[in-house]
Amino acid sequence: MTSESTVGEDRYIATGGQRIRVNVRWGSGVPLVLCNGIGASLEVLDPFVEQLDPLTTVVRFDVPGAGGSPTSIAPYGFPYLAWVLAGCCRSWK
Repeated sequence: MTSESTVGEDRYIATGGQRIRVNVRWGSGVPLVLCNGIGASLEVLDPFVEQLDPLTTVVRFDVPGAGGSPTSIAPYGFPYLAWVLAGCCRSWK
């Protein structure tokens, strides 16, 4: 179980056969996508996001097995994480 971020709006997105927790702080323009470290939940980035321009859309996600996302269905590696991120980016709108 994870606590909700105090910044942005949490939601769950289905991508690649799994459920991924995504947080979006809505703004305008091109979104800034932030990736936290493996094993850390997206809340670790709350202090950083709070310091960014409030008009910037910021998107974060819990990698599989961290925070509010269930354990991975596939072995970890950068190609897999990039694939999960791409699925999240296509779905968050």
